[in-house]
Formats: sequence, C-alpha cells, structure tokens
Amino acid sequence: MSIRKSLLSLAAVLAFSGAAQANLVQNGDFENTNMTSSALFGSRMTDNVVDNWFAYGFTFLWLPGTAASTGATEDGGGTFKLWGPGTGVDNGFVDSPTGGNFIGGTGDYINLPINQTITGLTIGEQYVLSFDWAGAQQTDHYGAQTEGWTAILGDQTFNTEMISNPEQGFQAWRNQTFTFTATAVTEVLTFIAQGTPDGAPPVSLLDNVQLNAVNHVPEPGSLALIGAALGALGLSRRRKQASA
Repeated sequence: MSIRKSLLSLAAVLAFSGAAQANLVQNGDFENTNMTSSALFGSRMTDNVVDNWFAYGFTFLWLPGTAASTGATEDGGGTFKLWGPGTGVDNGFVDSPTGGNFIGGTGDYINLPINQTITGLTIGEQYVLSFDWAGAQQTDHYGAQTEGWTAILGDQTFNTEMISNPEQGFQAWRNQTFTFTATAVTEVLTFIAQGTPDGAPPVSLLDNVQLNAVNHVPEPGSLALIGAALGALGLSRRRKQASA
C-alpha cells in the first residue's frame, strides 16, 4: 500500500508541478526591472523599465519596505507615499504577500492601462487569470475612498469588487481570479485601476499576476517522470504477483 500510494502521490505532485509551470504571464511579480529604487514608471513607456510590462499613466513600482516610508520618486521630483505605519498611521499596511516588488495605479488621475502581450494561447481554451491586489491611499490626501481593478484579456472584461477604504486606510491584500476564453493565439492583457473620488487619489495595488490554462497538460519532462513513476508501480505489482 505504501509503495502504491507513494508512487501515485509522486505522479500527482509532478502533474501539479507541470501545471504550475504554465504561467503565460512574463514577470508577473514585477521583479525583473532596471529600476533600482521605487519610482513612477508609467510615463516611461518606451523604456521598458519593468520587463514585459508597459504602463501609460500614473503607475508606480515600489520595492519592499518603501511604499509607506520613503515612497516612490515622481518624474517632477516629488515623492509619492502611502499611508501606513511608516508615514504615521497604524492602518495595517503591509507589502505584497509575495515579499517582493509590487505596483500601484491611481484610479482617478491619469488613469491609463498597464498591459502585456500574451502569446501561446489556444483559441477556445479557457484560462484562469489570478492576481493579488489591495487598496491604499496617498499621504496628504484625506477622506474615504474606493479602489478596484478592471482586467481585460482580448475582448473580455472583468471587474473586481470596489472596496471601501476609510480615510488614511488600507484594505488588505486579497487574491482575485477570473476565467477567460481565448479568441486568438495572441492577446493583450490589460489592467486599469479604478477608484473614487476624483482628486484623492485612490491607489490600487497589484502583484503576483498569473495566467494558466484550465486544462493544462504537464510539460514533456513532467510526463516522462510520471510515466517512470507509473512504470515502477507496474513493476512492483508484477514482482509481488511473481513471489506469491
């Protein structure tokens, strides 16, 4: 029983491993960048400063430990900070649950897309988009706000809930999933921050973006290992029968 269960468990783990490697989003954790400090990158769309992503509006990249302390540099020389313990408000603000870089867009100010071109899709196949997101507020701005995201793949659009955020507040990181059906082999994945009120500005945070096929077949290497595991199970059975 232990051999059989062990081998079948190995096969299941390997199958899951194959699926886990199927993320079609490149640099979904925003770790690959030539930026060495937190800063606005939306206005530098021709520089590709955050690999594989293009941002056209007021979009910031924050390195760990900076969003609610030193903040991010704006192109005009100012600093964009979020309310949190490091800026004098104990609102529970924390960095991304993945522990690395994350980005943020303003839902009411120069609110333009963040996008990436996705290739390798199969027409008619379903794909699950997942990402972590949270709601935050810029320092020196006051009043209750709302935050959320719009996610677009090709011609399909989904919206997260709009979360309410009290003055100087922070709404905790949460994971969101949407299921898309591919209509082309190459489609553009787009995120647009949403929020109110105008001029606040509300800040929607984003990290850990993944796009995986619902019925992903494990990669060849994983299939070979699964086959070897099942073959070992068959050999074990034959030996047991021969010794009986």
